[in-house]
Amino acid sequence: MVSMRLDGARCWCRTLDGFQSGNRPADVANMRVVREQIPVRSVSPLAEIFVALNAEAVRGSTESEIVSMAAGLAFLAIESRRVYSDLFHRSEFDLLTGLHNRFSFERRVRTTLEEAQQQGGIHGLIYIDLDQFKSINDRYGHRVGDMYLQEASLRMKRQLRNVDMLARYGGDEFTAFIPTVRSSTDVEDVTDRLRRCFDEPFFLEGYSFQGSASIGIAMYPEDGESMTSLLSTADAAMYVAKHTRSETGSELGRNRS
Repeated sequence: MVSMRLDGARCWCRTLDGFQSGNRPADVANMRVVREQIPVRSVSPLAEIFVALNAEAVRGSTESEIVSMAAGLAFLAIESRRVYSDLFHRSEFDLLTGLHNRFSFERRVRTTLEEAQQQGGIHGLIYIDLDQFKSINDRYGHRVGDMYLQEASLRMKRQLRNVDMLARYGGDEFTAFIPTVRSSTDVEDVTDRLRRCFDEPFFLEGYSFQGSASIGIAMYPEDGESMTSLLSTADAAMYVAKHTRSETGSELGRNRS
C-alpha cells in the first residue's frame, strides 16, 4: 500500500530482533529514508516501517500521513493476531499448569482412535489423581496448592515422550495418552516413572511435604475402543488403586522457615 501510494517507492519492515521483510534497496546512502515505528500496547515498539525515496524528490505533504497509516494498520494486524493467539491458547491449554486441557486431550484421543480403527495399533491411556490435594490446599493455602500443581505437572511431563500427551483433566486430576506402544508393559513402565517422580519431597514457599499420586491405566483395544470407555476403565482402575493402597501415615509437611 505504501509503495503504491508513493509512486512505487521501496519500503520494508524491520523488527527489533533484526528480522527484515519487504523491498529494501541495496544502497540507501543517497536516498531519503522515512521511518515510522509500529506501536504495540504495553511494550516498546516491536518494529519499524521504512520508505526509501529519491533524495531529490520534493517532500510530499502526504508522506508522513501514508507511512503513519501503514504503521497503524500493522498495529491492528499485530493486535488481532495476538488476540487470536491468546484465545487459541486458552482453548487448548490449562492456564495454571501450561498442560493441554481436557478438550484438546479428548480431541487428540478421539482422532487417534479413529485412525487406529483403520490402521490398527496399541495405545494407552493413564488417569492420575494427586493424593491428599485438598489437605495440602487446606493446610498451606491455595497459593501453595497451585504451585504444587505446577511442580507436579513439570515432574510428570518429564517422564513422557514427545509424542505422548499430558493434560490437566480437571482440579487435581490428570490424564496421559501414550500412543503407539508395543504392549501394556510399555504403559506400565510409564506409570512406574510417574509414581516415582513424586518420591522427592516438594519444597514450596518454605514448606516441605511429600506428594503422591494414584494411577490407573487402560489399553486400546483391549479395554475399550472409544475414548469414553478407555477413560472410564482408567478412572475405575485409579479409584481402586487409591482405596486399596496401604496407608503410609506420612506427614503432609512442615514449615522449614
